[in-house]
Amino acid sequence: MARGNERSFLSGKAAYFITMIILTLGFIALLALHCILRNENYSIIFLFITMLISFAINLLYDKFGFYASFALNFIQSMIYIYEIATQGRINSRMLLIGTFLIMAINLALQFYRVRILSQATGELEKKKKMRSDEIAKSLEQDMNENPSLIANYNNASKNGASVYDLSVMPHLDPLTTLPGRDMVRDKIDRMIMGTNSSKNDNGSYTTDSKFMVIYLSVDNASKLADITGNCYMDLFIQNISHRLREACDPSDMLARATDAQFIILSKRILPEDKLEAYIDKLTKRILRALCAGLDSLPTVISYGTASYPTQGRDGGSLITYAEMNRKVFYDNTDTVPYPVNSQSSKTDPSSPSSSEDSFSFEGMTRDGIISVFEEAISSGNLYMSYQPYYTSERKLLGIEAFLRLRKGNELVPPSIFLAAAEHAGYMNRISSFSLEEALGVIAKANEIIPELSLNLNISASQFSLPDFIPQFNNAISNTGASIANLILDVPEATLLSELDTIRNTIEKLSGMGVRMALNNFGSGYSSFNTIPLLPISVVKLDASFTSNIPTRADVRVLTTSVISVLHDIDISVCATGIENAEQYNYLAGAGCDYFQGTYMSEEVRGDRFITSLS
Repeated sequence: MARGNERSFLSGKAAYFITMIILTLGFIALLALHCILRNENYSIIFLFITMLISFAINLLYDKFGFYASFALNFIQSMIYIYEIATQGRINSRMLLIGTFLIMAINLALQFYRVRILSQATGELEKKKKMRSDEIAKSLEQDMNENPSLIANYNNASKNGASVYDLSVMPHLDPLTTLPGRDMVRDKIDRMIMGTNSSKNDNGSYTTDSKFMVIYLSVDNASKLADITGNCYMDLFIQNISHRLREACDPSDMLARATDAQFIILSKRILPEDKLEAYIDKLTKRILRALCAGLDSLPTVISYGTASYPTQGRDGGSLITYAEMNRKVFYDNTDTVPYPVNSQSSKTDPSSPSSSEDSFSFEGMTRDGIISVFEEAISSGNLYMSYQPYYTSERKLLGIEAFLRLRKGNELVPPSIFLAAAEHAGYMNRISSFSLEEALGVIAKANEIIPELSLNLNISASQFSLPDFIPQFNNAISNTGASIANLILDVPEATLLSELDTIRNTIEKLSGMGVRMALNNFGSGYSSFNTIPLLPISVVKLDASFTSNIPTRADVRVLTTSVISVLHDIDISVCATGIENAEQYNYLAGAGCDYFQGTYMSEEVRGDRFITSLS
């Protein structure tokens, strides 16, 4: 989806240039016709038509249109001046005055356009600043009182501005506005190469100054994400970063390494007792951030240190040493039990709910598991289900395919039967079956609606199959599906945990023309940093975002911010789990591009979907 187009009315490049050429040629043709006919009775009509064309070019094409219309009117005036000088035609004098008047009007139009645009831009910046100030103020409050802790990007450098130079390191972590791991590493290298430094024979630098790196980590962050309902972990991390900013020594540099792990670059070598007191102070700030809405959370906090030059002589080795040599500083998991997250299965539309006596593969042999799947395939109980998704204008845009397994009267959650299939070495068959089924349906659907897209969920197990790409190509060949209409959904959890494993496969598929979408965005808590690393064109908001929109103001603010940030990097946004008009109306107003959920359409099997299209 193209964004940032500055043309007022004509956004398509072809329409832009074609209409510009037509209007320009029409203007020139009228001037030529005027010179050929030299009929004074039609001269006023010619002037009136050229005036309309001049105004149209000026209004439709912004600054470029003003220059073009001014140039055409200038040529027109030169023709009339020539006629006055050589023929003394009185009518040409009237035409010349009219042309000058048209040029003056075009100049006035351009002046007021620029003035109005400047005022509108100023108002927009004013509103952005007011909103930024409000968010910054909310970050100052305790999480219990106001959980709307969206990071303040504009004022990101207020705390610690004297510690690191943003002109040298302009890129900040988008979630916390802290420097990232690479930035703090570069800062260390610059310190080593700075004042009082000398180059060694091996190419490294030494300096008289001494400093230390502290690696501070919430080790059980992924478990905390499960407890809090996943998507709210972003808010916790933002709150932690804000409180650590306040607690860190003013001379220290605070950075976010990954997830809920932080790096502190200290220009002091702290003795053991002062170091422990410093870590205790930081730990208390983290614990305060992690008690929002709950009495307490089971938390494991560890830290490691590395001193220059004893534990490393460059930024990378110092950070790695501190990270690898962490020790647990705080652990209350023995006294605080992990609560069960009852909402985990309710917010994911691809995870059917199950009862306490649900079907289980536990205790089955490999052959027993395989026989369950073979029987399900032959009986039609292992099948693909499809849910349509739409644009904000309610136009059908595509379908998302889900693999379902039915045992008796219940649906087995995908996480359970896919884990069993992988354990039994049956994933290759499952992958081939799901690809053939889904691609066959979209091939038939494209005969009716050629532009219809298919979103196909691909698990980490499928991406990791050594022959997944040949399997994918065979399914394309057998079904006749168009690659241009395929979008592979990469689950957020897969992106975070299996990035190194699946990156090569994703890049190969992207090179073939397959589009990628990040699925279940918000069920984890740190995928913003990895989105730019992969060819992601669509991000699908998890139902945990949309389900709380009617009741939680902080979720509405967070969702709006997420949509805005993704649009800024030219990534479209699809909201899933839409169950009512209130959710739909808010997301549509927030600029969401596509919508999916029971409010729009229920899941259906492939044959029923094709019938509905017909």
